[in-house]
Amino acid sequence: MVTRDILYISLSVAALTATVFWVWLLWYMIRIFKSIEGLVEDFRDRLSTIDTILNTIHEKLNSTHVQLSLLVEGVKQLMSFINTRRETKKRRSNSRASSSTDDF
Repeated sequence: MVTRDILYISLSVAALTATVFWVWLLWYMIRIFKSIEGLVEDFRDRLSTIDTILNTIHEKLNSTHVQLSLLVEGVKQLMSFINTRRETKKRRSNSRASSSTDDF
């Protein structure tokens, strides 16, 4: 009976030690998962901030694109206006030169 009692005591100590080890291991795993959850939440917040920044930049570039296209169109019209004025001045100066040559 003594050997059986020693066997039961050693088995119960081994079971208790294994239980303590598993509880300790699970406690650390839970802490690790909580830490990972915090990192994921922080990462999501940063991605949300980056997404907001990129959307703002995209909207500003689109509005700038519209403004620049209007500006380019205005410059085109201004250049065509200047070119037509130059052409009309050349025509006037050519027509005056031809009439003044006739006078001599």
